Amino acid sequence: MKTAISLPDPVFEAADNLANKYKISRSELYVMALDKFIRENQDTETTRQINEFIEMHGQPVDDLFTESSLRDMRKVEW
Repeated sequence: MKTAISLPDPVFEAADNLANKYKISRSELYVMALDKFIRENQDTETTRQINEFIEMHGQPVDDLFTESSLRDMRKVEW
């Protein structure tokens, strides 16, 4: 899909320089940057949902992991 966007001159120039440095088109650079931004914000939303669940239901406990950790800690000389 083609679209037109407006960019401040310094941002355009920095993006152009970066695209030239990595020998990719500006379009490729913009796609990579926007894709990264989207993924990072999706991760933020996932983290928010996990935190909300824990706040409502408490921290899930893995009894097998807890037992294993306690067993390993008993082996350590303090």
